[in-house]
Amino acid sequence: MTYTVIIISGATGTGKTAVGTALSKIVNGEIISADSRQVYRYLDIGTNKCGTIDMHSKLRICDGIPQHITDLIDPSENFSAGTFVEHAVRHCTAIFSAGKIPVIVGGTGLYIKALVDGLAELPLADAQMRKTLTEEMHAHGPRYLYEQLLLVDPLSAQKNCLNPQRLMRALEVFRLTGTALSRLHETTKKPTNYTFLHYALDWPRQELNSILDTRTAAMFTAGLIEETHAVLNRGYTFHDPGLEGIGYRHTIQHINGTLTRAQTIEQTQRDTRHYAKRQTTWFNKDHRIHHIDCTRDTFDPLSIATTIATLIV
Repeated sequence: MTYTVIIISGATGTGKTAVGTALSKIVNGEIISADSRQVYRYLDIGTNKCGTIDMHSKLRICDGIPQHITDLIDPSENFSAGTFVEHAVRHCTAIFSAGKIPVIVGGTGLYIKALVDGLAELPLADAQMRKTLTEEMHAHGPRYLYEQLLLVDPLSAQKNCLNPQRLMRALEVFRLTGTALSRLHETTKKPTNYTFLHYALDWPRQELNSILDTRTAAMFTAGLIEETHAVLNRGYTFHDPGLEGIGYRHTIQHINGTLTRAQTIEQTQRDTRHYAKRQTTWFNKDHRIHHIDCTRDTFDPLSIATTIATLIV
C-alpha cells in the first residue's frame, strides 16, 4: 500500500508553519517538523517555534495541531539527517495508523531530501573520533577542518565550508571508512511505500528580506538575549551544536562583549538573509517541487492550504 506524505518547504520566514497548520486542519493531519534548529530544547525564540508544549502528550501544539520532532534533544547533542529520517518514518507510520496524513513542514533541505530520496549506509557516530575532531577544531579552528576535508572530499568541503559540525561529520566518515562522504551518498536507500507531494513557498527576495529583518528584531524584543543567558546558565556552552545556530552564536558574542546589541541584531539579520537565499537555491534545484508564489498582498495560509488539499487524491 502507498501512503501520501505532504511536504511544505521554503526558506525561513515564508509562512510554512501557518500553511502547514491550516492544511493539517483540512486534511486531518499532524505536522512533522523538518527544522534542524527546532529539535533543540530551550531554544524557542531564536528558532521561531510555534505554540507550546502539552504536558500530557509532551508534544508542541501549534494552533491545535501536534508537531513532532521538536524539543527533542539538549543543545549539547548532535542531530543528523539519518536520525531525522528514523524519527520521521516512525511518526509517519503512527500518523497513518491513526487514519491521518503526515505534513512535513520545514526548511532543512537535507532532511527532506534524505526522507524523499533515501540515505546511504553511513557509519554511526564514533565518540572517540568526534572527541578528536572537536579537539582539532578548538586547537586550530574550523578552517583547519575545512582544509583537511578538502584534501580527501572536496565536494563535501565546499558544500559545508560554513558548518563546522558537518565538516566534522564528513571527516569522521572518511576516517572511519576510508571513503568520501560525497561518494557514499551516491548509493542511497529510498522509501518504497510513500508518495510525496512537495510544495515550496516562494517570495520576492526584497519582500522576504524585509520580513526577516522585522522578525529578527522582534526576536530580540521578545527576549532572545535573556533566553540565551538562561541556556548558558544551564551549563551549555558556545561550543555546543544547538548554540551554533544563527542568532544564538551572535548573541553569545554580545554576552561576551564582542558585539553591541545593535551589531548583534544587524549581523543576525544579515546571516538570516543569507541563509534564506541558500535555502531558496536548494529548493529551486529540485524540479519535482511545486512552487507557490507568495506576496504580502496575496499571502493567505488558509487559501494556499485549501488549494493544496484539493490536489490530494
